[in-house]
Amino acid sequence: MTVSDEVLDVLGSVNGSLRQMYGLVQRLCKGTPDTEAAMSELERRKNELWDRLTLLRDEMRRDLGITSSTSRPEPL
Repeated sequence: MTVSDEVLDVLGSVNGSLRQMYGLVQRLCKGTPDTEAAMSELERRKNELWDRLTLLRDEMRRDLGITSSTSRPEPL
């Protein structure tokens, strides 16, 4: 698959978010001592992930030239 540098940058931030969430889930599965804090952190990261996925979708649409918006959102 070929992607532009702009799409690749946003994709990298999505991938990073997913890796961090996976690490939290693994700690929860192993029985972290502070489950409540880990769940709160997971919820926060989930919300950030949705924002990053929206940015990725928008950047991909811009890259393909199928959106009317030409402005780039501020990165997270």
